[in-house]
Amino acid sequence: MSKGNSRILRKLAPFIPVLLILLVGLGAGCSNGFVAQEKGNVSPAPLPIPYGSPTNGLVQTSSGGGVTIDVEWRGLKDGLLVFGVTMDTHSGSLDQYNLRDLAILRDSSGTEYRPNNWDAPPGGHHREGILTFPVADSLNLRTVKYVELILRDTAGVKERGLKWQLD
Repeated sequence: MSKGNSRILRKLAPFIPVLLILLVGLGAGCSNGFVAQEKGNVSPAPLPIPYGSPTNGLVQTSSGGGVTIDVEWRGLKDGLLVFGVTMDTHSGSLDQYNLRDLAILRDSSGTEYRPNNWDAPPGGHHREGILTFPVADSLNLRTVKYVELILRDTAGVKERGLKWQLD
């Protein structure tokens, strides 16, 4: 190493720990916490609730009327209970189904909650979106055994029930 290079390194030495900390922080900030799924899609890792993950799995499925609906429990985010919804069919468009109007969340005590939001772009035969609900006091207090997502009047099916066990 030349004398010029070693002189530069000695001058920069006090700053190396700070630069390393900044680089690690930058790397952590660029990480989005997403986990790749089989289909090549990405979805966020499940978020914690006071119970942990549902005991009967994160994804519940309902098929009927030529439509399959997969709903993934995503946990809590910003004070909301978050579900990822995927709807698939081989005929017709799924764009007509506004889950903000068609969904209800019911807990084991019988209390029902309306969605805060249904965020889903049009998709035709394949539609994906995020359905959110206010976090029920019963969830925070750990007084319920399950929550059930009820989807009404989708593809000729009067009522679909998707249930997550919490005990």
